[in-house]
Amino acid sequence: MSAGRIARRPRARSSGRPATSARASTFLYGRTFLGDADLAAQCDHWLATVANQRVHGTTKQIPQQVFEHEERPTLQPLPAGPYVSRVLAPVTPVVSVQRADVGVRVERRPLAAYAALGGEA
Repeated sequence: MSAGRIARRPRARSSGRPATSARASTFLYGRTFLGDADLAAQCDHWLATVANQRVHGTTKQIPQQVFEHEERPTLQPLPAGPYVSRVLAPVTPVVSVQRADVGVRVERRPLAAYAALGGEA
C-alpha cells in the first residue's frame, strides 16, 4: 500500500490571488489521499455532506435544495445515440476514442476542418 499524498495550500499567482478557488483549497488543504479514485470518493462525500448543505453566502439558499427543486426538473435525459454534427461533415480519418468507464466517444478532426467551417480554408 502506498503512503498517500498530502495536498498543500497552493502558492499565490503573481497577481496575489490564490492559484485555486476557495472551494478547492478548502476541500484539498491538508487532505491525505491514496490516488485519484480515493480523492474523488472523498470529494463526493464532502460535496454531499458539507459543501452542498451549506447556506450559500450570496443566494442565502442551500445548493442541494435549489438543485432538487429548481434545476433537476428541467434536466433532459441524455441522448440514446452518439452526437452527429450537422455542421461539420465527418472527416476521414476521424480518430475516435471510446472510454468504457464513462461511455463517452470523442471525435478528433484536423484543425483545417474547423478553419473551413469558418471560411478560412
